[in-house]
Amino acid sequence: MNQKAKKSAKSQVEGAKVMAEKANTMVGKMSLTLSLKDGTEVDIYKCRAKNVGRVMDFIAFVMKEMNIENFGEMPSNVDFTDPKLLLPLLTNAASRIIYLSADLCSLNHEEVSDLELDDMIILVTRQFEVNKDFFLKNVLPSARIDLKG
Repeated sequence: MNQKAKKSAKSQVEGAKVMAEKANTMVGKMSLTLSLKDGTEVDIYKCRAKNVGRVMDFIAFVMKEMNIENFGEMPSNVDFTDPKLLLPLLTNAASRIIYLSADLCSLNHEEVSDLELDDMIILVTRQFEVNKDFFLKNVLPSARIDLKG
């Protein structure tokens, strides 16, 4: 292999490493451990590629519930960690939230569905906090969601 080809191969390997590090930073592993009222410790994860569809489906649902047709109309002062906003969303989207929450933490679907409501609100709030920057800054500005359906 000549010098130029070696440099190119080395450059590609380095580029792949940088991309992998960026992907790990964006998608991540565990980010936070939460203790529930009963002492159960729950690891909260950053969103992974396999969860993006469910997350985007939920975001589209929330926007539809809030009568927001595009991201430019999203009020900047909306606090998605406010239980007054979360409670109606939990009511109207219970199954969506349960499956999504199970995807984003160390509990399985059954364990999430058996949580007391206040633990569920805390779990969803923490999951939002862990993932909001990535979605609000990187995904939502370029996403196209059909809010008519």
